[in-house]
Parts: sequence; C-alpha cells; structure tokens
Amino acid sequence: MRPACKGKRLREAPLSPPKGKTPILLHDPIIRIHPFALIKKLGLLVGVLFIGPILWSCSPERPYDKPPTPVNIQAVQTYTGEDGLRFSGSIKPKTQVELAFRQGGYIQDILQIKGREGHPRPVQEGDWITQGTVLAKLRQEDVLSRGSQIKSQLAEAEASREMALAQLAEVSAGLEVAQLDFERAEFLFHQKSLIKPEYDIAKGRLETAQAKMQAAQAQVRGAKAKVQGGRAALEEGELMIKDAALQAPFNGILIKKNIEIGGLIQPGVPAFILADISAVRVTFGLSDLTIAKLQTISSLTVSVEAIPNKEFKGRISRISPSADPTSRLFEAEITIPNPGNLLKPGMIASVLSLSPTPSKAIMVVPLTAIVRPKGSPTGFAVYICRETSGRSEVHQRSVTLGKSLGNQIEVLNGLQMGEKVVISGAQFLVGGQTVKVVP
Repeated sequence: MRPACKGKRLREAPLSPPKGKTPILLHDPIIRIHPFALIKKLGLLVGVLFIGPILWSCSPERPYDKPPTPVNIQAVQTYTGEDGLRFSGSIKPKTQVELAFRQGGYIQDILQIKGREGHPRPVQEGDWITQGTVLAKLRQEDVLSRGSQIKSQLAEAEASREMALAQLAEVSAGLEVAQLDFERAEFLFHQKSLIKPEYDIAKGRLETAQAKMQAAQAQVRGAKAKVQGGRAALEEGELMIKDAALQAPFNGILIKKNIEIGGLIQPGVPAFILADISAVRVTFGLSDLTIAKLQTISSLTVSVEAIPNKEFKGRISRISPSADPTSRLFEAEITIPNPGNLLKPGMIASVLSLSPTPSKAIMVVPLTAIVRPKGSPTGFAVYICRETSGRSEVHQRSVTLGKSLGNQIEVLNGLQMGEKVVISGAQFLVGGQTVKVVP
C-alpha cells in the first residue's frame, strides 16, 4: 500500500535501478528519490563540508601590511632661562592670633553684621573685622555670680583683718601692763623687798603677754594676707567679667570661626582666628648653596597664578639659622605690602630672584620624548623623524640630559637644533619604523 499524501500528489523519480535489482521507492511529501541517488548526494555534501576547510587552510596566506604608527613630532627648541633663581613659596599673614576665652561658659552673643540682603547675620569667615570690635560674649549670669562670690569673700577677709587688729591692740595693751609689772617686781626683788614667788608670777605674766602678742601679730598677718588674696581675686573676677567679651586686638580678616550661639566652650579653646593681611609673609625653602647667592641679590619678585600680570617686590626679611631636619632646607621669609588685600593666606607664590648676569640659551625637548634605549637601562634616547622616499621613518639616538625645566628637559649632547623628535607615542616605536605624522 502506498502512503497517502496529504494535500499533494506523489511523483516517482525516474531513476533506473541496477540490472537484476528491484527498484525500491522512497516516499517523500514532494517527490520519490531512489536510495542510491540519496547516498550519492549525501557523500558530495560531506566532502564539501569537511574537505573544503582543509583545502582552504592549506592555501598560502595573504600578506598583511601594518599601517604606519601615528606620532606627534616637534623640532628641538632653545630655552633661555630666567635671569635668576625661582622658588615656590606659601603666603602667610603678617600677624595671626587665636582668640580664646580665659574661662569656660555658654556663648550668649556673637557679632551681627549686615548681610548682602540688608538683614543682620552672624559674623562669618572672610569678614573684615575692625580693632576693638566685640566678637562674642559669654553668659553674664555665670560671670556675675562668680564676681559676687569673690566680693563676699573679700568682705569677710577684711572683717577678719579688723578683728585681728583689734585683738592685737588689746594684746599689746596687756603686754605693756605686764612689762611694767615685771619691771617693778624685778626692782623690788633686787632690793629684797619682794619674795621670789611674787617675782616669778610677774615674770610669767610677762611671758604670757609676749606669747599672746606674737599670736595676735600672726593672726593680723594672716588676715592681711586674706585681704590681699581677696583683692587679687576681685581684680581677677573683674578681669574675667571683662574677658567674657572677646574683642579683636587689631584690624584683620576672620580666618576661622569655631563657636555658635548656645554652645559650650572650654577655657583656652580658640573661638576665632584673626589675621592681619595689610602685609603678608612669603615663606620658602633654600638650600645651603643658595643662601650665599641670595645675599648678593637686592630685589625679589613675587607672583601668584591667581593674580595674573601682577608682580610684587620685596626683600628677604628672615632666614632661619638652622635647616629643617626632614627637608634639609633653610626657611626664608619675604615681607611685602598687600595693597587692597589681593594676596590671601594659603596662596602659592612664585619667588624669582633677579641675577645681574643673563643666562645662556640651551637645547630642550619635552619630557615625553625621552625613552630608554634597548640594552641600556640607565641611558636615555629619543626618536628622530626623517623623510625617506616620501615616507616618514624614525631612528633612535642616544642623548645626554641636563636639568629638568618643568615639562621640558635640557639636552647636553646628541641632538642638533632644528631636528624633529617624536614627542608622543615614542615608547611604542622601534628604529627604522614607518610612522604617520599627525598634528
């Protein structure tokens, strides 16, 4: 029985079987294919899939042309150094003080100034403060109670002194009487008009009066000392009341503010830091070899990047007598006027010392052009770019370097003026390599 075909009529493939063989029909939804034809086609497909890649892999490779390496080049330049020595320094205020309360307490009031919108606000860092301005006050109740206590102690000490003086007067009078009685008894005793027991009684009364006199004098001295102590405490209390209001000792700018209203502050803890910047100090380090050179220079120029196209003149006002144990540099200081308060504490300054002899021109290349040559881990080299047959090729050349000048470095020998060196991508090059110069 032939299988039924759903929707399509079966067709028989017109293939002839071998002689003596009965054809075997293979049924397909579309056509009938003879088994031997199917095996033939499958063998051809397998050959294409497995043998084709092997033949492709055995074919010769196509040559690969590496594209030129892109590089930046620059001609060797000359550098004429500034006529003098340059140092980096830090700007500090002329005077800077930490304002603190002598006693602890709660902050009751802080200076109010007019803000940009016209409303009062607490003083802030960066505000200008005039001399004598009260910056902050402690709670007055604590200070006044302490002053009242000191005054009561002083009054008690003065009363004790008065009592001691009165007692001293009384003892002094008794001493005088005892002295007179003893003198009379002594006279009569020598005249043999007074017996020995009565003489001894008079003498004992005198000695007792003398002891009382010494005790009264000591008590008076103690009372006077208490009075003096009370007066000193009163003066201290009055000074504490005065110091409860923190005043600015000079005109200056507020550098730091460490308190707020209602906060508790301890004695001696800085509440504000005030700085006088009418003049500023520029501090920088000097080596021992540079000190002698600067002593013959009459003028120094100070500049800062924050204020371009403006220079400030000054002279060295101080050189430390000893070097810093860590950096081995001697700290030097220049004091320069600061009109308009342009210079701020903390700015980085550049100090240039003018020299009477001009410096000569030297050859320099960028630091990025320097590479290590192969086989010489301690040497230095650059890649020279030349045009050969319309192509740009690079060749390595050893150089001797001098001092560093920012992002450039001095070349002592190995190069000629005008030669073009690779300044970008040099670490990826080899000698004789073709490159592409990009701007």
